[in-house]
Amino acid sequence: IGGRPAVVPEISGTSWIHGLNTIVLDHDDPFPEGFTVGDTWA
Repeated sequence: IGGRPAVVPEISGTSWIHGLNTIVLDHDDPFPEGFTVGDTWA
């Protein structure tokens, strides 16, 4: 790559869809971006 030796990764194989999810955000959620244990136990 660009005249230099490099490792070029390749991915191969087979995959299947095991499920579909819908994520809904609640406007009243006190932790809209997630939380850690310290956020709830502090």
